Amino acid sequence: MIGKSARNSPGKFRLRTTLVLPFVLQIMTAVGLVGYLSFRNGQQAVNDLIIQL
Repeated sequence: MIGKSARNSPGKFRLRTTLVLPFVLQIMTAVGLVGYLSFRNGQQAVNDLIIQL
């Protein structure tokens, strides 16, 4: 069994963090980009509708 101090020592290579962090960042970037583009497209649609009215 690994002691608590051995698991939480700073500077230790953590495989789980190394594998999970890039995927989390990629998902967050994709969600943010899609949200931004949706918001911008919605604004453009509303402005076009206002011009038509």
